[in-house]
Amino acid sequence: MVKGFLDGSYEYAALALDRSAQSGGSESLRSSLYFLQEQCGTYFHSAYALAMQCHKLRVLIKSVLPSVFIRAGSQLQMLAMVAIYDTLFSSRRRVRLHNEKLHSGHTFVFSANWHSLVLSEIVKHRKSMTNAIASQYGSMSAAKKHFDKENSLASNTFRYARLNALRLSHQLLQCKSSKIECQICLQCSGKSDWRRRLEHGMDWLIENLRKEGFRYVESEQSRSETGTPFWRDSLLPDVFVFPPSTKLYNCKQVTDGHLVLQDKGSCMPAYVVVSALENVWNSSSGSKRPFAILDACAAPGNKSLHAASLLAIVNSEMYQRGGDIAPQVISVERDQRRFDLLFKRLQELGSPETPVLYDDFLELHANSSELSSYDVKAIILDPSCSGSGMQTRSDIGAGDKMQSESRLQALQKFQLQMLIHALTAFSQLDIV
Repeated sequence: MVKGFLDGSYEYAALALDRSAQSGGSESLRSSLYFLQEQCGTYFHSAYALAMQCHKLRVLIKSVLPSVFIRAGSQLQMLAMVAIYDTLFSSRRRVRLHNEKLHSGHTFVFSANWHSLVLSEIVKHRKSMTNAIASQYGSMSAAKKHFDKENSLASNTFRYARLNALRLSHQLLQCKSSKIECQICLQCSGKSDWRRRLEHGMDWLIENLRKEGFRYVESEQSRSETGTPFWRDSLLPDVFVFPPSTKLYNCKQVTDGHLVLQDKGSCMPAYVVVSALENVWNSSSGSKRPFAILDACAAPGNKSLHAASLLAIVNSEMYQRGGDIAPQVISVERDQRRFDLLFKRLQELGSPETPVLYDDFLELHANSSELSSYDVKAIILDPSCSGSGMQTRSDIGAGDKMQSESRLQALQKFQLQMLIHALTAFSQLDIV
């Protein structure tokens, strides 16, 4: 048996793939990776890339997996698949071994026997795996192109990132100019104060992205071939759009939490809800309880964080006025593992004050003791779904996207049950 240890990024990629697979489709691979981010440490970016690429080729890799791993547990199987991906399909075409000089003191997640077994099986079966793939597709490169084509819709989709006002101070959301001709304020003439503050926050982000080498353009049509362009989304005022190939994981505004990567569709609910409630907070002076937006199925927390970000801008306005009770987002999650992920995300991205309830939304109602301090005006309702048909997502679960008819029917029934509960148990709502 070959002795040695695989690079630590293999272990974390395998853990993320296994975690997503064991969730039964309720936790995307991307969510699993971010849940493990702190544990990954310096391995995070390489583990992220390995897991995402291995996931795209999972069907092909499973078809040539040595029999010893087919019979093995899920984590060992995932570890082998990640190592096989790197050996057969990455640009390096070899397994990366643990570098003691770079990662001294690293504590391995899996046993030495697992590492040795994976190394030994790859050495033993590399040629036969390569031949099996080449005989089916003509060559290794042809096989990779075949699966790249299947994933091309996801890879050709624009990337979206939104402002995270939770990380911005009140001062950054205010006009810096004492002159009446401030262009932002002139352009926002007639708009509410919180929307002007949003524009100042976006302007601050644009300037900082420019410092990193990005080039702001007015629209997709006006972008040229030089530099990395980005532009404002035409529907969502706190969202930027980037070309499909843009690598944002090491962008300083992303790593600092000022910019959050989030699908456009996922950004819509919070913006619609906060915009619809604009009249509520404008007339909330004298209210004894803060109004609240309840996120009923909150994990992994993107919609809660987005709503909290928008309310941070609203609260900035109220802070300056003084005396008003700030609106709140309340996040609810009943699954322990997803609750842990939700809590961690809220802490990391700047919303530690957001109330988080480890509870079943179906057991809550307007008069529940947990909600007695709030006046719930809106519910964001995004129940679990199968992910079927979402061709623009390459990370929906680590299993096949095809779902059984019985599971789809069960999810449909659950979604209807949640909607009926929201509309009946919270009769004073303004919007769901």
